Amino acid sequence: MKRSAVALGLVGASVLVLACSGGADEPLPLPTEGSTFGQALEQLTGARWKADRAEAGSDVLYFSAGEGTAVLPHLERSPNEALALLAPFYQHLGVGPDLSREFGDGEVLAPPSDESVGIYRFAQHVPGTEIPVLDGDLSVAVTLDGKLAYVSTTHARGLERMKTTPALSGAEVKERATSAMPGGFRVTGEPVLGVVMPGKLDQPRLAYRVRLTSADDSVQIDVDANDGTTLRVRSLVTGAKAFSAAHYYDQDDLRYERAGAKTVYVTPSLTMETSGPTGNIVITGPTGKVVDCTPSADDATPMECDTGVPLGGAKGAAVDAQFNILAASKYFAAQLGHRRWSENVVRVSVNVTTLGDRQMAGDGFFRVGDNEVKQDQLFLGIGKTYEQLDPKAYAGKKTYAWYPVSTSLDFVAHEYAHGVVHSVTPLAFEGEAGAINEALSDIFAAHAEALTLGHGDSLFKFADDVRGDGRPLRDFRHPSRGADVGGAAHYSQRKPTVPEWLQVGDKRTCRKNDCGNVHYNSTIVSNAWSLLVTGGFNEHSGVGVLAEVGLSKATRLFWETLPGTMSNVEMKAFADKMISTQIKKWAEHPYATDLEPMWVKRAVVCAWNAVGVIPDTEVAWHGIGWTCPTSTTVTKTCKGKADGAYCNPDLNAPYDAYHCKNGALSYGTQCVSGTFCHRTSDSPSSPAVMEGSKVKCFSEPQDR
Repeated sequence: MKRSAVALGLVGASVLVLACSGGADEPLPLPTEGSTFGQALEQLTGARWKADRAEAGSDVLYFSAGEGTAVLPHLERSPNEALALLAPFYQHLGVGPDLSREFGDGEVLAPPSDESVGIYRFAQHVPGTEIPVLDGDLSVAVTLDGKLAYVSTTHARGLERMKTTPALSGAEVKERATSAMPGGFRVTGEPVLGVVMPGKLDQPRLAYRVRLTSADDSVQIDVDANDGTTLRVRSLVTGAKAFSAAHYYDQDDLRYERAGAKTVYVTPSLTMETSGPTGNIVITGPTGKVVDCTPSADDATPMECDTGVPLGGAKGAAVDAQFNILAASKYFAAQLGHRRWSENVVRVSVNVTTLGDRQMAGDGFFRVGDNEVKQDQLFLGIGKTYEQLDPKAYAGKKTYAWYPVSTSLDFVAHEYAHGVVHSVTPLAFEGEAGAINEALSDIFAAHAEALTLGHGDSLFKFADDVRGDGRPLRDFRHPSRGADVGGAAHYSQRKPTVPEWLQVGDKRTCRKNDCGNVHYNSTIVSNAWSLLVTGGFNEHSGVGVLAEVGLSKATRLFWETLPGTMSNVEMKAFADKMISTQIKKWAEHPYATDLEPMWVKRAVVCAWNAVGVIPDTEVAWHGIGWTCPTSTTVTKTCKGKADGAYCNPDLNAPYDAYHCKNGALSYGTQCVSGTFCHRTSDSPSSPAVMEGSKVKCFSEPQDR
């Protein structure tokens, strides 16, 4: 059957999906009159585009599917080449035909590489003046091989018609701003004249931006430069920009970003405390003190937070920690309907060097509190740097042996997920229950990262952005490739699950064999999940899943199995509970309500059978009708088969059926996206169901 795309969904705006490589040899036509911006970009690039309207009313356009062609093929391109590429779109962009009159020279926010797009930013100003558009710019992302990845437009429209002489002076504006904010506020610095967009992007206003501070707060006010109307008041300490760790990396480092910054939420006293869907979030340093931030001298420069880090660490790690904790918190609330963490307050300690006997370079830890003094807490380790040659040979002289783990969204979400799991069912942290605990945290973190970033490039690789060499700590699809302790692909490969205790001072710890090899054995469970997500075959047994369940549903199957699970549950009991859940109710699906449950149940049984948790003798007992498919018995072949069409079991093939003639492959056909080929019997080698002379395509996977 066809491998359908993983439905990721979006969390927030400015999310992009990159186009696949490829394209025609002929040059693509320029946009035609009357087309939309998206249609014009499709004509230019040969790829399908989708628009996502952000909260501020900007359009973030990104590839959603299809293949594109390189439009800026030169590796040594300048940012202004990207701006020139968009010149024919000036009407769609709402600017004059000469884009350089409104946009300055491009700034490189991130250079393109094998792993990420290059991002070029163009600040906007009123044509013929130096008056800036205070919240407006145009950003263009281009892949290393020259494909256009996205265009983000937050610029003002119609500036050619704008009057640029203010009726009010700076001194008058100071008085207006002070009277608008009584209670001890005073103006800091001089008002800045610029263009703001308090309503729609095509209704720009000439305004002064004024900063005021008091003993408890700092605000930014936009005042109309002609009539003195207060257009917007924004607190600078509830959603301000702060430099993230990437800003402080060595300039030769792969992830160095000169302008690397993220939004942080702090108290009026500038400490890193905020609230999320699961409760208050407090970010502390390794000494237990709440991290504070230093305000910048001007609005354009981000704040600095958590600068006093231990030697060898990276500054800004606290900024990444809060950003990623909030993303994880929103994921559990929005996707799984869960609004509780282990305690009401999420306490996160960053830049930790050691925790007991545990070295915390490239490590993290969720600790369950045992009283009011010792409460539940997350500990995120420090990043270490040293001189070494870059293993990928394109970074420079330095690279990070360990990036701060707080910079990794799925690493932070994994530790956070431990607290969520504990709030639902306090699974043990040892033995098979510990392996399930680790796997569940990996699974939820992978789902959260895919949704938050808008793509699943690293869906089955855990924390591939922590090590300097880019190797994932765990690989769900190929467990032996995990850089941490490797991993078992099959239940028969599991390591001893009984903890070996070690005396450290006056305390006993089970870290001697990782509390029963919980991390190594966890990939048995996460591999089963990966087979449910996209289908495929276990690399040890060759058994697998043909009709994938999809990312969101597969994750929910594990989530729904968790409540009421015994704290010392073993993998077999956990799998049996998941299967029995599917007997009791109809399967859910984000795009249909009339699914038959049997195909989902079949996928669940075969996923657990593939990893050896459900033995072969019990597969038929679960009532799915036949043994689970294997990579050898369902390969695409015409040998020994009668002429006709057969459903293609190759999950990576671009078509759904293949046609045999005289024992050889003749050609392939494809169903419409989201539809499926069905076989005429239970046998994987049986012919496809036909409709006249064509393969019949069904709306759901086969219930066989």
